[in-house]
Amino acid sequence: MDKLKILILEDSSYDVELIQYELKKGNIDFISRVVETKISFINELNEFQPDVIISDHSLPQFSSVEALEIYGMSGVKAPFILVTGTVSEEFAARSILNGASDYILKSNLTRLPNAVKNLVNSSRLEVEKEKAQKEVERMNVFLNQLIDSQPIILYVAKVETNFSTVFVSENVKSITGYDSNEFIENPFLWFENIEPDDKDSFYRLLEELSALGKGSGDCEYKWKCADGNIKWFVDYFTVIKDENDKAFIHGSRIDVTKLKNADFRKIVFSNGMDEMLFMISHKVRHSVSQILSLSYLFEDESMTEDEIRKIIGYMKEPTQSLNLFTKELTDFVDDLKKRNNRLQ
Repeated sequence: MDKLKILILEDSSYDVELIQYELKKGNIDFISRVVETKISFINELNEFQPDVIISDHSLPQFSSVEALEIYGMSGVKAPFILVTGTVSEEFAARSILNGASDYILKSNLTRLPNAVKNLVNSSRLEVEKEKAQKEVERMNVFLNQLIDSQPIILYVAKVETNFSTVFVSENVKSITGYDSNEFIENPFLWFENIEPDDKDSFYRLLEELSALGKGSGDCEYKWKCADGNIKWFVDYFTVIKDENDKAFIHGSRIDVTKLKNADFRKIVFSNGMDEMLFMISHKVRHSVSQILSLSYLFEDESMTEDEIRKIIGYMKEPTQSLNLFTKELTDFVDDLKKRNNRLQ
């Protein structure tokens, strides 16, 4: 454990020495500052930025009740340990409810070192967990922005319910005119709107892959939008099995209508779309699946500290992969624009 910064709120120099003695005896490497007034306590919370706060209950000009109020409003994440003489169970319970992390009787100071170690470890783990959750939220925002900016619809379909849609990206509305909720309320809406002459071949390909239980495929077809217009899509999909061995289709639908209409399809699609499909399939969706799977584990309150630390570590790889993908996709799009410009 790194050297701890411990803020001690105590007016008795004798008690301060006892506290410091027990901490040293418990092999805790620390530096400490001692305060006994409200003003000095507030100043040190801001300037010292303690890792632990140890407070007596009753001081001549101050009390732990007031200290807890200030501590609660400060936003400081350090554990607050109340060290005091004999107290009632009611007072101890009220102190915990008001924000104290633990309370220790002065007659039992030998318990202080272990309490400090455990609380600091828990506090640091909580900070790491919050950072990881914020990173998940940041990546979710990034992915939504990335998806919204491209003519690409991501989706998940359940194989055992005849390829019913269970997820579709929000940008589906801007591309098709249908809200994403409409595809959940009617999970077969996408298949219903595929043009009749394309529907059988697409459905047959899905069934073949599903029978194998693995593999990827792609299909091009015409699709009827909400306004009645017909658009061309290239649908790239992969069979994925979850932890319960249930099969799902993870797919990407790319609107290639403009390319078809401009007669650039052979050039741009052959040289560019395959590459984009590969990037999306193997980089974005793989990393997203990793991040989402790991983030769901945070909801399990029975997890140990070591398990949470491992999860936080595991999240770094897909996050870094997505950051690298952003640059690769930007470079790819720039190159594709240059090729299109040369064709005009």
